[in-house]
Amino acid sequence: MFEDLRGFIGHLRERGEVKVVSDEISVDYEIAAAIRLIAEREGTVAVFDKVKGYDAGVVGNLLGSRK
Repeated sequence: MFEDLRGFIGHLRERGEVKVVSDEISVDYEIAAAIRLIAEREGTVAVFDKVKGYDAGVVGNLLGSRK
């Protein structure tokens, strides 16, 4: 299996099941809306690298696919 979340996300990236959003995005409604759109349109995991006001990223829709 995987040692940590990064390993699991790396595995999903290799399979093309991750959408990375590099634009700065706000936690006030924007991330939730983006996760919903990505899930509906692409069915992939959403990774947000730049979150306004935070030094950490956000992962969404991590278990949104049966793959």
